[in-house]
Amino acid sequence: MSGTTEWVAQIPVQGVPEKITAVLADLAFAGRYIPAGATPEPIAGDFYDLLRLEPDLIAVVVGDVAGHGATALARMQQLRAATRAYAIQEPGPASVIARLDSFCARLDAESIATLWYGEYRPSTGTLTYASAGHPPPVLTCHGDPTRLLEHAVAPPLGIGAPGRDVVEREEVLPVGAVLVAYSDGLVERRGTDLGERLSLLQTIVDEACDPRTQGSAEVIAGRVLDALVPDPAQAQDDVCLLVVRREPSL
Repeated sequence: MSGTTEWVAQIPVQGVPEKITAVLADLAFAGRYIPAGATPEPIAGDFYDLLRLEPDLIAVVVGDVAGHGATALARMQQLRAATRAYAIQEPGPASVIARLDSFCARLDAESIATLWYGEYRPSTGTLTYASAGHPPPVLTCHGDPTRLLEHAVAPPLGIGAPGRDVVEREEVLPVGAVLVAYSDGLVERRGTDLGERLSLLQTIVDEACDPRTQGSAEVIAGRVLDALVPDPAQAQDDVCLLVVRREPSL
């Protein structure tokens, strides 16, 4: 594509591939998508996306659209396309999420979605992000405790929340830092406490990123899924996982 915007070729807007690996600037990515198990109307609203907005600006997105079947799939495609368009037009996590909220509110009363949206600058290692009702990614860096990023302040997209409810946060990712973003299907289980599941996720990420055994982003993604979704055929909800690792500059 001409101009300053570079799409990751493996991620068409029409659907979510079950597996991708990619490198943009000094970030290595591994994306995984596991559809829900056999059901009369499969869930189809989770997605991830990657794109280079400018030579020194990369967008990372994970979202989850409410609903099931073809309707959820159509809404997901609309939301992904709108996210790309808004990000190109006017980058900035708070701005993108505020406009997406208005977009979803205009579609129909059932167009509710959660979204985590980050923008990364390779020149500084700075990640600026905002979230609309989405579970927080996990961040781990050598020598620092593995932790969740700040929880969402803004409510889910589509309920018409004022733009001032969207708060941007910043993190500087050192070389070797690993960010694990995901949809709620990775951690939520019926009859379990979400807080306990998020703690379990942090433990699993910490073990997967042990500097003595840490592999590529692809290897880390495999370890996380093996621990939390050991039998993909029995998944009760869609699972999206996006592992981002900052590599040494070449």
